[in-house]
Amino acid sequence: MFNIANLSATEMLIMAVGAILLIFIVTRVAKFFFRILFFVAFIAALVFFWGKFKNNPSFTNNTNPPTPTNTTQNQPDKDMNSLFGNTAISELWQKDCANGTVNTAKCACLVVPIYNDLRTRYTEVGMQELEQSTVLMLNEMRKSLKRSYPQIEGCLKQRGNEGLKFLDVLNKF
Repeated sequence: MFNIANLSATEMLIMAVGAILLIFIVTRVAKFFFRILFFVAFIAALVFFWGKFKNNPSFTNNTNPPTPTNTTQNQPDKDMNSLFGNTAISELWQKDCANGTVNTAKCACLVVPIYNDLRTRYTEVGMQELEQSTVLMLNEMRKSLKRSYPQIEGCLKQRGNEGLKFLDVLNKF
């Protein structure tokens, strides 16, 4: 077993110099890596804040508040309203697909696929919560519309003129 008390003065001096040298080397290496880490963090922070600065209109010299100039951003809500109004999917189901008759293009090609998609993604409680919020319902109906678009498009093309008028509205999305 190694016992420090059995070492000579020279051996103790060599161990002390070795320990000091080891500490010196470790601190130099640590300084090097921390400098690199600091430099990378500094560059990342610059990139992050430059992106925030560049994309934030409040940093510009414009004294007027920013106004939405992109009309296509508001277009989908307008188109969703023209298709469905501010009506929940269950109301559309009752209005357009009454008594289980799926004979109109709106019912067969729009309401049924969207309703089925929502029913697969939400439980009964989730559907009731969606019914309470028109904004959330329109957003989820848009998601269902995008997910079911190939099926909806094929169905509308088969319906002739009645389906094509809905397809024109859908292509504006």
